[in-house]
Amino acid sequence: MISVIGAGPAGSHYASLAAKNNEVHLFEEHKTVGKPVACTGILTDSVKSIIHHIPKELIVTNINRFKIVSPTVNRYISI
Repeated sequence: MISVIGAGPAGSHYASLAAKNNEVHLFEEHKTVGKPVACTGILTDSVKSIIHHIPKELIVTNINRFKIVSPTVNRYISI
């Protein structure tokens, strides 16, 4: 399963490509996709199974820790 955070241009495009061979979950915080337009993307490490070489200039930062918030889970996870 691949999770894509953000349904902007990059996230939507990647999700559509990845969905051809994978289960994809696309998450968007705004009510309407594309308003406002923001070009960013957060991808899980499984992106490497589809895109084998990502140019370093496209990677702004790496996420080392995140928090899952749900009715049953509320904890930090280090990756």
